[in-house]
Amino acid sequence: MQLDAVMAPPPFDLTFTDDVRRECLAFVDRSSERPLTVALMKARSTITKNGRRIEDPVERWYFAGYGAQQLKDLEAAYTERGVPLLHEICGFVIAIPQPHLLSELKGRTLARDSTGLALVDRNDGI
Repeated sequence: MQLDAVMAPPPFDLTFTDDVRRECLAFVDRSSERPLTVALMKARSTITKNGRRIEDPVERWYFAGYGAQQLKDLEAAYTERGVPLLHEICGFVIAIPQPHLLSELKGRTLARDSTGLALVDRNDGI
């Protein structure tokens, strides 16, 4: 998850709060996959309640992970399309596989609120 000086992806204008940074590190530490690249994604979740599938009406940010082979395959596909997959954020290499969301992320801070990960406007102190 730390940057490799030779293969460093371009920096991306997104910051993490300290607690989200720790959460990102803990996510990697909990994974049995090595090496693991963290992916930042946004989607609606679906839960099953009383035998019925219920879709959350709100898209939420979450972390996922890519193993080495999966990342290699994805990078090739993104490179072929001329779209960056990997970005340097807060000293980490992070995959953002939904390029249409880059404009939503740019210049913001990823924080934790009562609903999970959330984008907030950047404060001068963050």
